[in-house]
Amino acid sequence: MKILCLFLRISSFSFLLSNVCYAFNVSCEADYLDVSESGTCVKVNASLTTWDEGRVSCQNDGADLVKILDTGMNSLLGTFINIRSKQSKTPQFPSEVYIGLRWFESEKQYRWLDESKEAGYVHLSLKGSKNTQKRCVTVKRENGVIIKWIVGDCASKRPYVCEKRPKNGRDLCPSEWLPSSPSGTCIKVHRYEKTWKDARDECRSVGADLVTIADHAMNSFIWEQVAFHEKTTYWFGLNDFKENDVLRYLDTVDEVVYTHWDSDQPKKTSASDCGIIVNHNSTGDSKPMSWRVTPCSDTHRFICEKFSDCQNKNNGMVCPVNCSATNCLSKICNIRNGTCNLGCEPGYQGLACRAPVPKVEEVYGSGLIVFIIVAFIGGGLVFLGLSLTLLVVHGKPVTRREEKTKTDKTEPTSAAASGSDSDSSHDPSSPNSSTESSSDADSSEPGNSS
Repeated sequence: MKILCLFLRISSFSFLLSNVCYAFNVSCEADYLDVSESGTCVKVNASLTTWDEGRVSCQNDGADLVKILDTGMNSLLGTFINIRSKQSKTPQFPSEVYIGLRWFESEKQYRWLDESKEAGYVHLSLKGSKNTQKRCVTVKRENGVIIKWIVGDCASKRPYVCEKRPKNGRDLCPSEWLPSSPSGTCIKVHRYEKTWKDARDECRSVGADLVTIADHAMNSFIWEQVAFHEKTTYWFGLNDFKENDVLRYLDTVDEVVYTHWDSDQPKKTSASDCGIIVNHNSTGDSKPMSWRVTPCSDTHRFICEKFSDCQNKNNGMVCPVNCSATNCLSKICNIRNGTCNLGCEPGYQGLACRAPVPKVEEVYGSGLIVFIIVAFIGGGLVFLGLSLTLLVVHGKPVTRREEKTKTDKTEPTSAAASGSDSDSSHDPSSPNSSTESSSDADSSEPGNSS
């Protein structure tokens, strides 16, 4: 989707942005690039500084060193750094670049910037690092791809990446909450244990609830926040309180569509069962981020979720979609992402049902133009393919002179039979005169066939 939206921004189809890419349309200042995963703007600085100097430079520009939320943002950042290295006049642009993560030896924790809690998403390459006095993290890239994170000396001179809010000047989520691009919501991972009901009560006390995992993208995002912390389990919103043996999210009656159960799950364990997320390697036979059911009275860590702090009744990751529900079939908007539940009224399309469906003649005209262009390109490709085939078969193109020579040798002439060309057989300038005479002489003497 990110690639599609990037194409739409630079193409003549930018009018589709409001209906397809609203959740990625972050407005950034000059020299800053938008990051859909965080709803923020980043800038790769080629100047070589220490970690502290780089942070001060970012802060002077109303920013701070970048905080990476997940693998998607990590990959995108690698692309941005690669582009900046090619634009930079700095010879041999360093392969390591500072980000906002540091190691705190006394607490044995990685933390982002000034946050008081342990970092959520941390690249698994940092596992087992011998930190001691080294405490500032860089991302290392090869061929434009970030392959690992390295904890090193904060006094080393390196490039750095700044991150700031978009032009609207708002944070998508409260402090210590993470924006989740797959769901358009904010999540917070709690690393202490409670029962399912106590965990939900704590989430609800701050206007949130236990997290709902609606698809694989959201499941992957959650896993990335906890993967660095092995052998852990987390409550999420599934429970069977309303109907025994029927798992649903929170207080809803909707059927659960997406699941990611472990191989032997779901399996009844008690009178009341609730869902837990099992971190990779917490049990030897569990697949990454699998789900299991367990008695709701057990204690586990937990994950809360709340909607982003949109204003003016807007919805979505960066809150640009004002879904009025006028054109929604159900007359209800999805508060998570600004889409219309159950689709659009006849005559409208798009995620928020704001775009009118093109008339038949408009569709026909556009289709005809596309057909002509495709036919023209296709014809050219066929012609090129035939030409290459002839080259492969014959070795080289046949010239007009060679074609004429072949024709002269193969075509029988009635004039030769009537003797009209007899003069040419005695003409020394004729290349075939001696050959033809000799051939006639040989054929008249049986004993000279050898």
